[in-house]
Amino acid sequence: MRKPTFMFGICIAFGLLTTTAFGEQKLLDTFDINPQSRWEYLADTVMGGVSTGQVSFETQNGSRFARLTGNVSTEKQGGFIQFRTELTETPAKDAKGILTSEDLI
Repeated sequence: MRKPTFMFGICIAFGLLTTTAFGEQKLLDTFDINPQSRWEYLADTVMGGVSTGQVSFETQNGSRFARLTGNVSTEKQGGFIQFRTELTETPAKDAKGILTSEDLI
């Protein structure tokens, strides 16, 4: 029986922000000045999965963003693609997650 494969694409524009329970926001990255040196693509292949994809850093109409695209497969118990960066400082203890520019519009 063939497991389903899903096409996945996401764009995160302008930058990533953390937000705390008090509504304070802190800019993490605007994807300018060589973002590929700070961000890395990772897929389930590190655990034997077969998902494929890529992250690209683009500019459109003066806005910089990261575009994550790929095929996510649950074959071989896999099922993820992601891009990540190392945080330079610990988030606030009351941080609840991240906001993208889409959340702010």
